[in-house]
Amino acid sequence: MNSAADARKQREFSKLLGMAIHFRDNQEYQNALLILRKLARIQPHSASVHGILADVQWRLGHLERAVQSFKRATKLSPKSELASLGLFHTLWSQVKSSARRQK
Repeated sequence: MNSAADARKQREFSKLLGMAIHFRDNQEYQNALLILRKLARIQPHSASVHGILADVQWRLGHLERAVQSFKRATKLSPKSELASLGLFHTLWSQVKSSARRQK
């Protein structure tokens, strides 16, 4: 592939990522989720995509999916404090949710 095509693909990826972040920030989580799933297929090794996807999943209450996405983000970027903290908080939310159900 030539550099012009690579640059075009990178611009499209950046545009979609920006849209997903915009949707997330405006609490349009389902729209963000659709775009982030597509981006995760396009660039499966992007820690940023998996981290933002996990954040959206967490906000939607999809804790199991969020844990998996945060784990993927931390695996791809082991030094990412945001991914590690996100994983911690999601796991903590699961523990709290499980404790509430047991009462």
